[in-house]
Amino acid sequence: MIREEILKVVVGLDQGAYARQIAGLLERDLITVQRNLRTLEQDGILASRFLDRVRLFELNRRYRYYGALRALLQTMLHDDVRVRGLLEKIRQRPRRTGKPL
Repeated sequence: MIREEILKVVVGLDQGAYARQIAGLLERDLITVQRNLRTLEQDGILASRFLDRVRLFELNRRYRYYGALRALLQTMLHDDVRVRGLLEKIRQRPRRTGKPL
């Protein structure tokens, strides 16, 4: 179940997702999320890259079933109202200077 949620979040965040962000979003322990991300990466489903000091995870484009898996996860994300609602709360761009919270 946790791996399924992690994969939905990774697909929902197109620019990639990092472990602490996923853990906070899903309200799971960071260690649990890191362990599952590592397993998914070892299985070749996820790929990671560094952006400064942050390790971002995304679906591995070289994975044999990448297209089918991405389509399936997008369908699952569309049907999962809870995870989709959590993803919509994330700000993807900076707030305008002086704008009240």
